[in-house]
Amino acid sequence: MRKMLEYQKMIIEKVSFDKKILKREIHKSLKWLSTFEFQELITWLQRKFGPTYADVIYNAEYALPSRRMKP
Repeated sequence: MRKMLEYQKMIIEKVSFDKKILKREIHKSLKWLSTFEFQELITWLQRKFGPTYADVIYNAEYALPSRRMKP
């Protein structure tokens, strides 16, 4: 599965010019990656695109199953 994480990073870098496409790719990642890998992706996104796409990253982070259970 590690390959999938690296693949998603590559795709996200290529589509980062468009917020809508970026959001779609991040949500695809949620389906394909384990929770741990998705958390790694979120950390990478925060470092790489934090100031530009903070709202998209924040929404993706709270889409994690572990986060959904919290009130």
